[in-house]
Amino acid sequence: MQTEIMRRFLEWQAAERRASLPEADEETTDKLANEACKLADEMAALPSTSAADFALKMCAVTAFGVFDLPSKEAAPLFWQEAETLARNLTLPPEGEAAQSAITSKFREAYENGEAAIMRAVGLSAALYELATEAKDLNGTTPLGHALLTLMDTLAETVKRIADLHTEEWNAARAG
Repeated sequence: MQTEIMRRFLEWQAAERRASLPEADEETTDKLANEACKLADEMAALPSTSAADFALKMCAVTAFGVFDLPSKEAAPLFWQEAETLARNLTLPPEGEAAQSAITSKFREAYENGEAAIMRAVGLSAALYELATEAKDLNGTTPLGHALLTLMDTLAETVKRIADLHTEEWNAARAG
């Protein structure tokens, strides 16, 4: 399932791409760049449903690192969400202080799994964007419709895997 942030991220990417087309005049480029900025701002105001959502918001707000992240004073909700996500993803300390049965091998496997899930989310979003931009695969033909349906199912599956991965971690932390 595509989240609202994922959907808006794809819209933002399309607006960014249109704004950078060489054939667009300066007025059109400015209008399209403003549209992309508006989409990024709207996306930043939405609550993230996962770390992937938050990562997509960061990519849009900074235009993939072209711009700096907003300050805590300028965007307190953005940073509150970042802190909440970080606290939820932070691994417990090693050793006796952790009082946890989580082994270093499990911790490493979990972190590798998290990285693989984030990559799958990104690849899924990129694949969806490419398919919707392709003339023959935009959903107007049976093949195009089938591919878009398959990509939606893939996105839903990746999100479900991410949710299960979080449940697995929480269960391991609980002992």
